[in-house]
Amino acid sequence: MDPSRRRFLANLGKATALAGIATIVPVPSGIEGLLERVGHLDLSSTAEARQRRKSDYEIIADGYAKTTREHGSADLETQIGHFIGYLRRQGVLPSSEETSFYVYDIEKNHVVADINIDEQRMAASLIKPFVMAAAYEKLSHGGIGNGERQRIKQDIRAMIQQSDNNATNRIIDFVGGVRVVQRYIVKAGLFSKTHILEKIPGDGRTYRNKTSAHDLNILLNQLYHGRLVSREASAEMLDVLRGYQTSRIDQLLLPMPEVKDLAGKTGVVYGMNGESTVVFYENKAGQSRPFIFTAMFEDKTKPHSRHRDESWAKTRSEIIRKVAQLTTAHYQSELVDQYRERQKRLDRVGDRAAFYNQRHDFIASARQRGKAYVGIIQEASKAYTLQWEDLYSILFVESAFQTDARSPTGPRGIAQLTEAAAEDAGLKVNGHIDERLNPHKAIFAAAKILRGHINYFLAQYNNNQFIARDNAIAAYQSGRTGISKCLGNEREVSYWHLDTNTKENKEYVPRVLAVRKIVFGT
Repeated sequence: MDPSRRRFLANLGKATALAGIATIVPVPSGIEGLLERVGHLDLSSTAEARQRRKSDYEIIADGYAKTTREHGSADLETQIGHFIGYLRRQGVLPSSEETSFYVYDIEKNHVVADINIDEQRMAASLIKPFVMAAAYEKLSHGGIGNGERQRIKQDIRAMIQQSDNNATNRIIDFVGGVRVVQRYIVKAGLFSKTHILEKIPGDGRTYRNKTSAHDLNILLNQLYHGRLVSREASAEMLDVLRGYQTSRIDQLLLPMPEVKDLAGKTGVVYGMNGESTVVFYENKAGQSRPFIFTAMFEDKTKPHSRHRDESWAKTRSEIIRKVAQLTTAHYQSELVDQYRERQKRLDRVGDRAAFYNQRHDFIASARQRGKAYVGIIQEASKAYTLQWEDLYSILFVESAFQTDARSPTGPRGIAQLTEAAAEDAGLKVNGHIDERLNPHKAIFAAAKILRGHINYFLAQYNNNQFIARDNAIAAYQSGRTGISKCLGNEREVSYWHLDTNTKENKEYVPRVLAVRKIVFGT
């Protein structure tokens, strides 16, 4: 990305334009009284109602704030659904208007949000990346002189980056016409909802060409992985898309340090507004986590309307920006990894809970012993800002609250600390004394170790307390270095997505959380 572009966008103001705010003109008190007596008008109520009216932009801002406040920790699809639902209830989005949203994590092959992605919609200029692909397919066959090749590629850049309609029509002619472009789309076998039926009219009002959020996602994903036409051609097309200058979301996203670049296309006619782009995102751990963001709004009644609302496209662009903001916040908080393969995580915990529930006597005796240490556990947890239920569950799994527990590999005591871990936590372990066998000191040492692990993972890997906690529990069993190495090698931030950790470690966190669920219900 051009560094000057980033600096320019980083310095842009964040002010949101407001439109359509009603002006309230005061009514003289004498006239007000007369009107109320003669016409039975409650002007105070009327004035209050008028004052309560908000512009679409204000309603959009309110809907975003309400969504983040009430559903900010939910999965992204739930957040988008709540936001769009609020706008419908407030009358910003009429019943005739339909929406599609698709957020796809490229590296993890993970669908983050999937709303009406296979609904065929007016494409407008979103048809142009497909035209570009057809042009590169023809270029790949050779037989084209350098001069013409250069001219074609200049037109492709103008078509994508400036959304030049004349350049688009020239590229369609170069490929062989609309039917030949459509033949390429069909032959590719990837884009079932994309149909090109017409060139771009002189007034730009193209309504017959169609595509879907899913097809747009497939195209960008294929380009990212170098699978469309050829690896070289895919890289070149993706580079062309990096330069698009019509984005609704670049001023919002590019100033963010996590967002390195965008590569996509927009499309708008009266009745359709959309954007589909690769967001080159880098997480806190420095791992590349690009995702594809697609948003489409379509109202089939608009193209035939006699009265054009000039603000329609602008308000939809603002909604697209807010959905993009929800999406990047979802990534910044690592909620994307908290919800990725969530059901598998729940199943692993559930399996361990089922196992424990069959060992009634063991559970009962361990809980009975644990009663003597609840006060110390709560005190230590408060001192190190932990949830005491987590510390309790770790000690349960480690020793079942047996203060003289000894492992064949060396760990001892209620917290099953190694000599090195105990000494790092400030305990004395020598030929004369072993403070690992002192329950009070061992529990405080365990709390200190757990807090240290949590702080480390929050600082180095993510901003998500739940993920950091689970990573810390895993590190309690196998050591921080081992878990960090696995996360780094596998380019993950969450214990739950690791494959190279030991079998014992894979079972350890589910065991701890299963105990917590059995004992505390959460």
